[in-house]
Amino acid sequence: MRFPKSYQGPADLIGRYWKACGGWHDLIRSAYLHVSFIFAGLTSSVLADLKWADIVLQVIPNLVGFSLAGYSVLLGFGDEKFKKILADTTIRKKDEEFGHSAFIGFNAAFISFIAFQIIAMAMAIMAKSSPFVFIGRMTGLHVGNWIPAILPWYGPITKICWFMCWWVFIYALSLALAATLSIFRLAGLYDKLLSGKG
Repeated sequence: MRFPKSYQGPADLIGRYWKACGGWHDLIRSAYLHVSFIFAGLTSSVLADLKWADIVLQVIPNLVGFSLAGYSVLLGFGDEKFKKILADTTIRKKDEEFGHSAFIGFNAAFISFIAFQIIAMAMAIMAKSSPFVFIGRMTGLHVGNWIPAILPWYGPITKICWFMCWWVFIYALSLALAATLSIFRLAGLYDKLLSGKG
């Protein structure tokens, strides 16, 4: 099965981004992933009801706007000489992110930060929409009432899904630190260039 050409461009860009981030190997080894999972577990008492989704929907839209503004500033940072140095793929970073320029590495950190914010917001919207209740209202079958009775695992699965949504939100917040450290790394390279040590 072939997808339309309109899907090919975004798919290629996502593939390049995923490679720049290190793929599944680096994601599974990520300290940000591990810390966010532990923190999500420690704060899981907010999952008693759907109020957790309100927290996500109050925080993320402002954070996305701020992140996009910061990302645009990052893209305009430095002079042309510095940008050429960043784009040089022969410069290797010490954190073993080989195969791409430092500039692509900085961009990948910001894209991760923004993408996980959007995913967290989409998951919270889905949870708030209560799809089974919506289907019941549209059909008159009151699906929201009879599904828990028919499927005893409906409640636990809902809680697991809520936890995953909450964890993605916490992970998105933890990526703020990753993006901040990426900016610090960028500032360090710029400082070396200005001082003539680079």
